[in-house]
Amino acid sequence: MEPRARPPDPRAGHDPDPLRGRRARHAARGQRALGRPDRRRAGAVPRGRARHLRPRRGGRLLAPAQPGRGRAARGARPRRRPAGPRPGSQGRPRRRHRRHGRQAGLHAGDRPRWHPGPPRRRHPRRPRPPGAPRRRPRHPRRPGGAAVSEEDETVSRKGDHVDIILEDDVQAKHNAWNDLTLVHEALPEVDREAVDPSAELLNHELELPLMVASMTGGYPGGEEINDRLAKAAAEHGLGMGVGSQRAMLDDPDQARTYEVIADHDVPFVAANIGAPQLIPQDGEAPIDIEDAVHLMEAIDADALIVHLNYLQEVVQPEGDDEAAGVVSALAELVREVPGPVIGKETGAGMHRGTARRLTEAGCSAVDVGGLSGTTFAAVERIRAEAAGADDEAWLGERFRDWGVPTPVAVLEAARTELEVVATGGLRDGVHVANALALGAEVAGMASAVLEPAAESEEALHAFLDRLAAEIETAMFLTGAETVDELRHKPIVADGETRTWLESLGYDVAALGGQRLDA
Repeated sequence: MEPRARPPDPRAGHDPDPLRGRRARHAARGQRALGRPDRRRAGAVPRGRARHLRPRRGGRLLAPAQPGRGRAARGARPRRRPAGPRPGSQGRPRRRHRRHGRQAGLHAGDRPRWHPGPPRRRHPRRPRPPGAPRRRPRHPRRPGGAAVSEEDETVSRKGDHVDIILEDDVQAKHNAWNDLTLVHEALPEVDREAVDPSAELLNHELELPLMVASMTGGYPGGEEINDRLAKAAAEHGLGMGVGSQRAMLDDPDQARTYEVIADHDVPFVAANIGAPQLIPQDGEAPIDIEDAVHLMEAIDADALIVHLNYLQEVVQPEGDDEAAGVVSALAELVREVPGPVIGKETGAGMHRGTARRLTEAGCSAVDVGGLSGTTFAAVERIRAEAAGADDEAWLGERFRDWGVPTPVAVLEAARTELEVVATGGLRDGVHVANALALGAEVAGMASAVLEPAAESEEALHAFLDRLAAEIETAMFLTGAETVDELRHKPIVADGETRTWLESLGYDVAALGGQRLDA
């Protein structure tokens, strides 16, 4: 009996039928659907932005800030914690808020607060290559075919975001903060009452190392939520950023939903615009320097956030997905606005190279906005499905968990000269302590704070009180009297986060104290 013939070895270069695999694939191709789902929208025609801006100021230079205006002139609101040193911490004076810290060293001499310089060249609209798909309509259509105006579109989108975040499952499938554990110190050598969780961000003192991360504004319900958040931030000594203020330019009637924050003595306030709007989008003019300055002045902001949300824009039916030239536009903005600029991701995180590019552009801080919490790919998927935008809905589901996990992004950004804000998936005080141990100046929370804020003012204060107790307890149980000491405490990584760190070359046995000045 002859021995059974062995199948040919592909590595030996011998195959009696080299097209066999290709033929099989082509035969199977006719039996399954390929490619993206067919587009169901049709007939929408892109239009220019119907922007309604405020009247321009008379001169090219803005007048200097007038004394006696803003939160500082109104006086500080009463704090929930009694003034004076804490019990057990006598002899160590407690620092207070340093308001208007941006005035020192930012504009030396008699340099005006803003000067526009030469007008920016308007880029002509690029022709559509032959065979390329038509651009997504900028103005979705209601049932019946009526186009939605840009003002209505923006207001509706802002409300949709809040409703979806509160009602739907739009969190990342894995929260990387649960992979981290601070090492317990059985002999802390510090009194519990002596623990001081205060922190600084861009020369502003915060009573807790926490920011209310940028969330909302620009729709009718935004005023009440932002007022509630700002009041709580003032009483607890937190920083606060507002949601994208593009709606203030599209619809000035929504300005009050942002300006309400200036009614409260919040120790650090950040205005907010989007990086995609710094450059022309499909023939639309970008936001200019005067617009950015106006948005900062409207809320008496100490800094300007520029959010980097290209994943969201790609999935958004009406999104802006042109990015060429955004870095140079950001650098120009940084040179002209009267305060520091924070580069912020919105849920996909960033690596060290991106943080360094933000440094080179002149940014003073970075909000890593990592993957672990709310993912706007999931948020926009829900909106795309409701609008019948099947292509974008498909992308939203496919890229729901795309990005750099927040702890990894914090470590990456902490290896640069930027001050670091850790946002993305933080749900409690232990997560905040983990972020500080990895090198963040402060942590930021969005949806975790939005949920009690939407319930009631009492629920929000109760949440923040519990959060403060958790942060102080975590510091005490690691033997850290201050936030700076916490940054040098060991922390253990496990699971997917450990895999990420090992792949990037980190010594996972020596995490903690990863800052340049460690």
